[in-house]
Amino acid sequence: MKASEFATRLQDEVLQLTINGQKTIETKNLTQFLEEKIPLLREAEKDDHDIAVDFRLAHYQAQIQSNTQMFASVLDYGKHALNAAMIINAGAAVALLSLVSSLCGRNIAAGASYASALLLFVFGVLLAAMATGGAYCTQYFYTQSPETQNGKRFHVATVVFALASYGLFISGALSSYWALKS
Repeated sequence: MKASEFATRLQDEVLQLTINGQKTIETKNLTQFLEEKIPLLREAEKDDHDIAVDFRLAHYQAQIQSNTQMFASVLDYGKHALNAAMIINAGAAVALLSLVSSLCGRNIAAGASYASALLLFVFGVLLAAMATGGAYCTQYFYTQSPETQNGKRFHVATVVFALASYGLFISGALSSYWALKS
């Protein structure tokens, strides 16, 4: 019960006494009435406080759980992006090697024009592998000492390596296209 509710209730009790014809209230009776009501007030205030604390605790726990799930999904998406970078570059390198081997059976000069594209795909695989290792180091440094800059440095390097790997795939694909076209 809030203090305003208690004051309203006390006012209602006094009005009821006035309606019943009582013109004065003895201090002994008022004191006895307050002694009965004050413990109820304190208990109600304690209950309100406990409810507010429980609400805040539940809110913080829900936030932590949400942040944890978000972090796990970010890690999962990052892992898939790194795997994709490695797979597309490695797959392109294997496909290009297959094409070059069939062309070399006919004409060695035709296969040599694909060497730069193959090199781009190989470096794309290397950068994707380095990005995967960088992701491990990023997590290691963030968990061991979050206040240092090492985690942030590895994080940036990992993103750069992964994006460079995708860039090398695009460059290798264009190089293959131009070699095929000529």
